Amino acid sequence: MAPGFAAVLAAVQQNYQAVYGSDADLSADTQDGQLASILATAINDVNDLCIDVYNAFSPSFAQGNGLSSVVKINGMTRAVASFSTATVTCVGQSGTSVGGLTLTDPSGNPWVIASPTTIPGGGSIVASITCGALGAVALGTGVAMTITTPTPGFQSATTASIAVTGNPVETDAGLRQRQAASTALPAKTPATGSLAAIFALPGVTRATYDENSTGSADSNSVPGHSISFVVEGGTNAAIASAIANYKTEGTGTYGSTAVTVTDQYGISKTINFYILSYTQIYVALTLTHLAGWNSATAALIQNVLVAAINGMAISQVNNVNVTVGPTVRYSKLYDAVNLSGDVAQAVSGLTQAQLDAISATYDVNTFYTGTAPAPTGVVNIVLSFGYAAQTNTSQVTVS
Repeated sequence: MAPGFAAVLAAVQQNYQAVYGSDADLSADTQDGQLASILATAINDVNDLCIDVYNAFSPSFAQGNGLSSVVKINGMTRAVASFSTATVTCVGQSGTSVGGLTLTDPSGNPWVIASPTTIPGGGSIVASITCGALGAVALGTGVAMTITTPTPGFQSATTASIAVTGNPVETDAGLRQRQAASTALPAKTPATGSLAAIFALPGVTRATYDENSTGSADSNSVPGHSISFVVEGGTNAAIASAIANYKTEGTGTYGSTAVTVTDQYGISKTINFYILSYTQIYVALTLTHLAGWNSATAALIQNVLVAAINGMAISQVNNVNVTVGPTVRYSKLYDAVNLSGDVAQAVSGLTQAQLDAISATYDVNTFYTGTAPAPTGVVNIVLSFGYAAQTNTSQVTVS
């Protein structure tokens, strides 16, 4: 550990007086005192730089580009940003081409309709749309979209599904978590080795497993002597190969997704696993404005809450729906609603000191979370959004 600036300055002053005499005036308002401060600042900056360089060699302390570089020793790369996708019901005259047209959601985000898409004789068609902005852009089902460029024969567009949100550039915290999991690749336990191999795959953001070593089905309906993986992101083929390469021979796999894997000897086997399914989570809160309140703070709180829920570890509720479900309790979101912690800093790009100043401008009066909308009369403002890839955001007004 390097000495602090005060200790460095004291050492510079002591050495200076050893050369020029103890009566040398090194007060801050003297030329000699200012020179001593300049020298101490330079030494302190070099000390900090040396510490940063040293820490950059450890995934536990490296940041930014340094972390992106050091995780390559684990065969990993930082996940890049992706676009949100959804489906939309396009209504209009038969034969109208809507492919490539742009829609705008209530928040002003542009969405492009997949091309080619032509409205058939029935007068409507469900088409895929992709957001024009990178990252986790939220969009719920039943949302009326604005047709950015009026097109003859194209009457309306309404979302038909909750958006599968894209991913922002992977945060340092997320990358450290994946790196830590990847070190289990040479583990003696096949289950942890499989999980580490899955985490190391490009595009995988979260994963978990349930290993049943008994002779009968467990509470998640996983059969005896079987293992069930649940994965978010990545490709089915890569996930199945990772499981096949590390699982114990003779152990069954369980899940709704089945992929045939052929080994180097030409022997095929079917690997089963689950792709993460989602549960709609509703959050409702009321705030009291204090001195310094800014209306933009409401959107910031909402974004931090969404990111906090989307970043929670997955857990098995049953063999079909593997979600956080009822485990999302408001006590787990105290930091988020008060703009505290790594998630708030990552979403806002602000320091914790800056966030603390913002959170001091409001008080939380009521706070509700659940898998259903807030009961009437409990609160008067509802921020509605989904868990993980599903997001349904209503207009936020905080009173």
